[in-house]
Amino acid sequence: MRVGKIKKIDLLEVAIKLAEAEGYSNVKRDEIARVAGVAMGTVNYHLGTMSKIKKSIVKHAIKTENLTIMAQAIIAKDPMSSKISDDLRSQAIQAACVR
Repeated sequence: MRVGKIKKIDLLEVAIKLAEAEGYSNVKRDEIARVAGVAMGTVNYHLGTMSKIKKSIVKHAIKTENLTIMAQAIIAKDPMSSKISDDLRSQAIQAACVR
């Protein structure tokens, strides 16, 4: 984590890396805070509730075509997974099956 003022995008990047490493459903605010080296209140202030954090993670996954996180969101029946196009949905599921 960079030294100085923490921004929302910095914390979101930590959340995304945790989702990739530990699984989308396993991301927790206290773990984001620990990895980012900030207080839990900082995570709460910038990212909000876990549902908001997960929504942001899935939005980012769709934008960047992160098939791993998209597949996990589909499996978890996350409401944001309905925003995934049919083509990306197929790719994500296929990629998850290959692993």
